Amino acid sequence: MATLICSATIIAVAIWVAKSYANIILAIAILPTTFFSMIFPTADAITNSYCLLFIAVILGLYQRESSLRYRHIVLLCVMGVLLGQVKITCSIIALFVLFLLPKAQGYVKKIALMLPVLAAFISMWLWRVRTSQIAVAPNRVSLEKTHELEGQLLQSPWKIFPLIGRSLFEPMDFDTEKINGQLVNPRRNLQFFTGTEEVQLPLIVMAPVLIAIMVLLIVHMSYKSINKLQVGLVALIIVLYYVLSCVAMSITWVGNIDVYASGLQNRYFIPVLPLAALLIPNFIRSEHINRRTLAISVAVLTLFSYIAIVVTYVIQWK
Repeated sequence: MATLICSATIIAVAIWVAKSYANIILAIAILPTTFFSMIFPTADAITNSYCLLFIAVILGLYQRESSLRYRHIVLLCVMGVLLGQVKITCSIIALFVLFLLPKAQGYVKKIALMLPVLAAFISMWLWRVRTSQIAVAPNRVSLEKTHELEGQLLQSPWKIFPLIGRSLFEPMDFDTEKINGQLVNPRRNLQFFTGTEEVQLPLIVMAPVLIAIMVLLIVHMSYKSINKLQVGLVALIIVLYYVLSCVAMSITWVGNIDVYASGLQNRYFIPVLPLAALLIPNFIRSEHINRRTLAISVAVLTLFSYIAIVVTYVIQWK
C-alpha cells in the first residue's frame, strides 16, 4: 500500500508540473504495466515514478515563457543526484536536461546545464563504487563472473551488437526464470496489455484503457514539434537506455554476453516511454494530417511487426 501511495503521488505531481505535456505522463501512468508495478513492493515502482517526475520537471521548465534561471539549474542538479541513485541505467535519462538548451540564454547558462548531467553521473558512479563488491543477483551470477564479463565488454565492445540484435527478437518464453515450476517473465511482460502475471484479463476489460492511452497520445500530436537536435537527443537517450538495459541484464542476471538479455521486462522501459511520445508530433500532426504520411506510417509499423513475428519464429525454430 505504501509503495502504491508513494508512486501514485509522485506521478500525480509529475502530471501537474508537466503542464501541456501532462497527457504524455498520464498516458504512461495508466498503462496496466505501470499500475501493476506499483501494487507490489518493488523498487521499479519508485524508480519509474521518479523518472517520470524528472522528465516532467524538464518539460515544465521548457514551457516557461522566460528563460531558464540558475535556481532551476540548482533544482535539476539536486534531482540529478537522486536520479543517479535510483537505478544505474536510468542515469542516462539525465541527458534529457540538454533538451532545455533553447531556454538557456548565454553561453554560461548553456554550459551550466551540463552540471545536472554531471551530478547524476557522479552520483551513479559513487554509488557504483560503494556497491561494487555486492553481486546484483548472487544466486544467478557471481560477483567474479560479473567483473569478468565487464572486462570482456571493455576489451571487445562490439560484442554488444549481436546481444542487442538477439534481444530485440528473441521469443520471451526462452527465459529460464521459474517460480513454482512456471516461467514467469513471459507473463510479466504480458502486463503491458493484458493484466497481471497470474490473471490474464480479456479484451473487453483491457481495450478501454488502451484506447484511452491512444486518445491521450493523439491529442498530444497537436502540440508543438521539437527541433532536429532535440529529436536526435531523445532518440539517442532511448537507444542508449535500451542498450544499457540489455548489457546490465546480461552481465548481472544471465552471466553470458553471447546470448540474449534474458529477464528483460516491459516495466523496465517505462522511464523512456514519455520520451518516445515526444517524437510523435514530428511525424504526424493532428491539425494537418498528411494522408500519405499517415498511410506510410501505418504500413511501416504494421510491416515491422509482422516481419518481426517471422524473425521471432525463425529464431525459435533454430
